[in-house]
Amino acid sequence: MRFKEIARARLRQAELRMRTARNAFREKELAYCVRQCQECVELALKSALNWVNIEHPRYHDVSPILVHSRQLFPAWFRQNIKDFAELSKELARKRELAMYGEETRGVTPEQLFTEEEAKQTVKRTEKLLENIMRLVR
Repeated sequence: MRFKEIARARLRQAELRMRTARNAFREKELAYCVRQCQECVELALKSALNWVNIEHPRYHDVSPILVHSRQLFPAWFRQNIKDFAELSKELARKRELAMYGEETRGVTPEQLFTEEEAKQTVKRTEKLLENIMRLVR
């Protein structure tokens, strides 16, 4: 029972991050949008892992555990695990850049992300979130 409650709580937090990411995109705050998508993906995937009774690791990219545990998920969810793992890896790499930019080169976060990249990130994150909402609810 404990894992199910934790999964639902993490999912609520992921949904909040998604709303914030959409708002940031509308306001053309692209780096912040990407950062919020990363947080959404991280929380949502940790929710999915909790849902199948796996205590998630305490780091940002949980894709190795997700892939390793794929058989614990329903077939309809498993067909997307590769995409979800790739998104998690990609956004974990962009997490710090979206927050700080490339300081040693004097590049701000705002200079690193295009509108199209942010748009695609939102779209992919929404798909992941929708699937995990279906799983948990």
